[in-house]
Amino acid sequence: MSDHVSPFLLQDPHVFETLFNAALDAWAIADDRGNYLDANPAACQLFGLPRCNLIGCHLRDFTFQGFDFASAWQQFLDQGQDKGEFQLIRTDGQVYEVEYTAKAKVISGYHLLMWRDVTARKRAEDRVQVLENLLAQTTAVPPPSHPDSLEAMQKTDEERYRLQQIARHIPGAIYQLTLHLDGRSCFPYFSEGLQEIYGVAPEAVREDATPLLAMIHPDDLASFKRSIVDSATHLNPWHCEYRICHPDGRLLWAIGHATPQRELDGSTIWYGYIQDITAQKATDQALRENHVRLQLALEAANIGTWDWNPQTNQVAFSKQWKAMLGYKEDEIENRLPVWESLVHPEDLQEAYAKIDAHIQGKTPVYQNEYRMRCKDASYKWILDRGQIIERDEQGQPVRFIGIHHDISERKTAELALRELTQQLQKAQEVAQLGYTYFDMATQKITWSEQVFRIFGLNPDQGEPTFKEYLKKLHPQDRTIWQQRLTEARQGVPQSFDYRVFRPDGEMRYVNARLELEVRDGEVVGIFGTEMDITDRKTAELELEQFFSISLDLLCIADAEGRFRRLNRAWETSLGYTVEELAGRLFLEFVHPDDVAPTLAKMSDLEHGDRVLKFVNRYRAKDGSYRYIEWLANPCGSLIYAAARDITDRIQTEATLRANEEKLRSLFDLSPLGIVLNDMQGKFTEANPAALNITGYTLAELNQLSYWDLTPSEYIQPQNRQIQLLKTIGRYGPYQKEYIRKNGDRVPVELTGMIVTGADGQQYVWSIIADITERKQAEAQLNEISERLSLSLKSGAIGCWEWNIIENTLIWDDRMYELYGVNPESNTRLVYEIWSTGLHPDDREASESLIRQTVLGQAEFDTEFRVIHPDGSIHFIKAFGLLLRNPEGNPEKMIGVNFEITDRKQAEAQLQSLLQESQAKSQELQLAYRELQETQIQLIQAEKMSSLGQLVAGVAHEINNPVSFIYGNLTPTLEYAQSLLELIQLYQDCYPNPGEEITDFSEEIELDFIIEDFPKIIDSMKNGASRIRDIVKSLRIFSRLDEADLKEVDLHENLDCTLVILHNRLNGGGVNAEIKVIKNYGKLPLVECYIGLLNQVFMNLLINGIQAIEERQKFDLIDLNYEYVGIITITTAIDASNWVSISIKDNGIGMTPEVQANIFNPFFTTKPVGQGTGMGLPNSYQIVTKNHQGKLSFTSAIGVGSEFVIQLPCR
Repeated sequence: MSDHVSPFLLQDPHVFETLFNAALDAWAIADDRGNYLDANPAACQLFGLPRCNLIGCHLRDFTFQGFDFASAWQQFLDQGQDKGEFQLIRTDGQVYEVEYTAKAKVISGYHLLMWRDVTARKRAEDRVQVLENLLAQTTAVPPPSHPDSLEAMQKTDEERYRLQQIARHIPGAIYQLTLHLDGRSCFPYFSEGLQEIYGVAPEAVREDATPLLAMIHPDDLASFKRSIVDSATHLNPWHCEYRICHPDGRLLWAIGHATPQRELDGSTIWYGYIQDITAQKATDQALRENHVRLQLALEAANIGTWDWNPQTNQVAFSKQWKAMLGYKEDEIENRLPVWESLVHPEDLQEAYAKIDAHIQGKTPVYQNEYRMRCKDASYKWILDRGQIIERDEQGQPVRFIGIHHDISERKTAELALRELTQQLQKAQEVAQLGYTYFDMATQKITWSEQVFRIFGLNPDQGEPTFKEYLKKLHPQDRTIWQQRLTEARQGVPQSFDYRVFRPDGEMRYVNARLELEVRDGEVVGIFGTEMDITDRKTAELELEQFFSISLDLLCIADAEGRFRRLNRAWETSLGYTVEELAGRLFLEFVHPDDVAPTLAKMSDLEHGDRVLKFVNRYRAKDGSYRYIEWLANPCGSLIYAAARDITDRIQTEATLRANEEKLRSLFDLSPLGIVLNDMQGKFTEANPAALNITGYTLAELNQLSYWDLTPSEYIQPQNRQIQLLKTIGRYGPYQKEYIRKNGDRVPVELTGMIVTGADGQQYVWSIIADITERKQAEAQLNEISERLSLSLKSGAIGCWEWNIIENTLIWDDRMYELYGVNPESNTRLVYEIWSTGLHPDDREASESLIRQTVLGQAEFDTEFRVIHPDGSIHFIKAFGLLLRNPEGNPEKMIGVNFEITDRKQAEAQLQSLLQESQAKSQELQLAYRELQETQIQLIQAEKMSSLGQLVAGVAHEINNPVSFIYGNLTPTLEYAQSLLELIQLYQDCYPNPGEEITDFSEEIELDFIIEDFPKIIDSMKNGASRIRDIVKSLRIFSRLDEADLKEVDLHENLDCTLVILHNRLNGGGVNAEIKVIKNYGKLPLVECYIGLLNQVFMNLLINGIQAIEERQKFDLIDLNYEYVGIITITTAIDASNWVSISIKDNGIGMTPEVQANIFNPFFTTKPVGQGTGMGLPNSYQIVTKNHQGKLSFTSAIGVGSEFVIQLPCR
């Protein structure tokens, strides 16, 4: 605020400053002479001046020259109020048409003025009037009576030319529209403004108006046509506002005015004007937003309003007025007696007295403070302030408006202030304020007792002399003190700080204020006050420490944007030292793309506005740019700013946006249906899987709710789920059926939860699973269950079920029989029968196993003894299965029991026989193991020998025809090329062959054959070459039955094995390709049984491929699309002349249990029919026994496995 603060506002700055600055119209306060004392932002915008320049101007500064301001102003002061219109002339020469309302003496000597800009409306009205006059003149010009009259034709042409020139320079477009009786419409005339508004040339609609009508916004077309029909039917003036879809993509608002007239042939003609009002619409929207902001400002300031008609006693209380007293809007009526009933009885008479005084004109503003009863029966202090803004012709009030403000806290504070004032006065009596007096004539200093205490002196010792006084000052402050004393002698009041030393050496900070004492025009003394400000100075020093150690960037800059002071955090964040930045311009370090918005924010600071959370990029010393968030506040000629490096946050937000895109991809790719509904059930979002389940498109589904897809028999359970959703925020899982678009029903399982959208509304995310296959499986399961039940009955097996949640145990009849109990006569609980029937030695183990099963630590598979009521002991075999709910928590156990007493007795009899045979069994076991290994080797050798012969034979048989094909491809290509050259020669010599040859050439597409035939030959050649490579690999690999040691190239055999497995490595068209990395070392020829080693290479590579394929399946389920399968083959020879071959994969890896059994015969992790469990055992035998080598491995789950073959070089 400037120094010219309006007294009107000072009556209650909080309330009226809020209203004044938030007003939509321009407001200003003027004094009796017509000078502006204050103006709101809307007034500054209207006058085109900042507030500081507008204050002090005179009203006549903005009126046209020659305006009799003195008479108009005096008339206004005499009448007390005025309203009307006038032209406001700004200092930049622009002229605005404004409506004004003025109220004189709202406070004595101060007047309230309000303006509203109506320039656009006035100019539009003037243009319409001019166009209507021109059109009237144009249509009134009679045609010349004689066509040969040159003068009449020239006059008509001049009129038309004049109309065209006017139409060309008027914003908008004028036109003539004709509507024929058959419904056809056209524009015989349209000015050039049509091109700008519609993007259509006048010639395009001269015969047919359809192209223009097609550009009207679809939502406005029906009302547009109705207005035309209504105007044509009743010959009413046509007026319409509508939107235009411009060809360049813009959406424009247009307003049209026209006057219709009926022609003799029954058609209707309109003469009218169309104007682009897009900018005006934007202004109207801004006004509405400003109105909303005003309402919000009133609510934020806790201000209620009232509007009273004293003649009818009708009154309107605002929502905030009622809320201030604790009432909802519909809990209190808008009647004056209601207000009277709420006013404290002791305050009502004074309230009416002040209202009457304002009505009679005795006070410029009604203002009253009184108490009102709240809904909870408590009382609040209320400040009412209002003014009559309208009177009738007799001067009686018609409209009386005002504000209603809760001042209870202020009243409480005033009471506390009065008490504090009394305490302060008492304190001043006890301890006087420290003061000094310096007699100019005697140079004597007089001190109060407080000053003695400040200096740490005893008052009984008397005041020091002036020289003694100076010695007590800090040496650096003595000169300053004397300078201030000299200025005080010259009549300049002084206020300054200095330091003093007490006798004990303690330093104190003192604030001194000095003023002259003048008698008869002569300075006789200097009076001063002394205040100990040591605590304040200490606090300032502490604040200085906070400035230095703050982690945020703190700085002070001058009005030009140069750094005046910075803290050390700049060095940490940006790398600059404080010295490197001091005196530099702030803008030097701003990113070039951010300079413009930064200048705009600096402009706000120049106008006194704070800057909150402004972000730009700032260059660090290393040349990189950091995102900095600023808070800045102007104070005088300085700018105080705090900043924070938010680069990490910006990068995190970018990462979050990227994650959102990933989530959107997951949403689209999810095999489960995902939908978003509002709380009424309407679908707003659905992924492709959901659309596939329902059979609808997204556009169709958006018109439906889940009620439309729900059969009637599911309405009640669905209502229960909705109630659950509203209670705990989620529902399901539960099952129902959906009605698909084609009328079929599909069983689904749904789970959902409530979320809050960006618009603040609640929505429901739901996951939909098509459980058609599950339902079919359940039906099959029920059938199997019935069969199982029959099997259980025939097998004398008892069934039981234990509900863990309800702790209930259910038995069938066979279970009672197993425990020796008659179910018909039994009166005990089932659990009691089971617990008491267990053999004491078996009870603890059985109960412990049940607990471990529930915790997921063991499976329930046990044997125990039960004691029948007749004392007999029976052996029971028990199996149990733990079932969990969808959340994964234990829900129940089901199981079976059957008696094994006979078996146990037989086992006891066999035990003795077993002990006798155990010794013989151990002897046979060793022999059997050796026989088993020998059989394995013989079987495998025979099988591989047969396979080798087969592969060698197949390779030989394939090689002969392939060699024939490959050897003849080159001559075939040469022959074909010769034939193609012959054809070309024929075409050159006979460019115009017969019709039969031409037709046949087109039929066989001769040009394509000429181009494609060489390509086919090349493809065949490449394919034959590929077959030769495979045959070569098969022939090398087929040496499986070679029994002799030979020196071979291991790399060649590894490559041949990879060629054979080429299809598996490429994924076979099903899986992703597996990358092979060969890190071959420099190996000598190795003496080995190469046929057997090829078998080992094949086994290890196939195992690696299968491990990678298993991991690809799991990663596909986990949506990990970045995984790439890799097999790495590494060969090397070490210093001890051992060759190592490493085959490493990054597949699924092996568990410790699998690793412990991997070389055991017939052990396999593959399904039945996909593996024999002999591959690795055979490989181990080949490497360790046949070659005296080593075969080792390492493996980890999720990392992969590595097998290393080590062979000695002979």
